[in-house]
This record gives sequence, structure tokens and C-alpha cells, in this order.
Amino acid sequence: VYDEVQDNIYSHGFRWDYSNLMVELQPLPTGFVGSAAYCMNSDGSLIAGSLVNIFNQPTAMIWDAPHGCRTLAGILTDAGLGQAIQGWTLLEISGLSADGTYLTGNGYSPGGLLVPFVVHLPGLSGYCAADFNRDNFVDGIDYDLFNADFENTDPAPDGTVYSGKE
Repeated sequence: VYDEVQDNIYSHGFRWDYSNLMVELQPLPTGFVGSAAYCMNSDGSLIAGSLVNIFNQPTAMIWDAPHGCRTLAGILTDAGLGQAIQGWTLLEISGLSADGTYLTGNGYSPGGLLVPFVVHLPGLSGYCAADFNRDNFVDGIDYDLFNADFENTDPAPDGTVYSGKE
């Protein structure tokens, strides 16, 4: 579960966990003073929304436990896509796919138009493709899950149930 609360000036995105209940999305990158959480993937390992600076200007953001809050522009630049987003102002992420590899949001194009965007980043979820049960360990259980998909003639073994009717 994710949400945000407002202090006297800025919003603060947070997540719920069973041990600590309400946990603010931290740490924020340098230069940012607040955050807003709008969406998460199916297991809650990725939460996305926006960061705000002292001028209350939003920037698209993704949070995960290993990295804290990161700007989408920084993630895309690190993935070698810096030139593709040159001139864009990515304001917010408003949707994440269940596996966290597709995201949607809004931003200003190089021409200054407010437009939606869709990004596909296969490595964003942080999971190894061989970790079928997403327990952060690649072991015999994952191998067995792969084999079960393969033996059921799943055309794309990915850990999901294949009914044979697709």
C-alpha cells in the first residue's frame, strides 16, 4: 500500500509495511524536499510518482528498497537513453505494470507540449529473469517452475500459469 501525507509545505510519499506501518519513501536525491506516491507494482517492491524541489516543481520518480528514490531521467540516462529524453521534462509516473517493467506518466516534450509517455525498462524490477518465484534466490524451485511451464508447452515460460487456450 502506498499514499502520501502533507506537512505544512510539501507532500511526503510513504509505503505501509507490517513491521513499521507508515514508512516515508527515503532517501530523497539531493535537491528534492518532498515526494508523492501514485502507483506501485504487484509486490510493492517498486513505488512511483514524483519528487518536488524547493520550488515545488515535480520530477518523475521511482522508489525501491535498494536505491531509495531516484529520478526517472537518471534511471533512463544510466540505461543509455539520455539522448532519447534530451529536452523532455518528465513530471510524474502515474502507472506501473504488475512486474514493474512498463511505466506511464506525463511530461513536457521538447516542443513544450504536456504529453503522456510510456517507458519499457526490462531491468527496472530488479529481479533476475531466472528467479521465477521472486524470492531473490535462484534455486531448484525456480528450475522446477521453469520446467513446469516448459512441459505445459508455454510459448513464453515466465512463471505465469499457461492454460493452453491463448
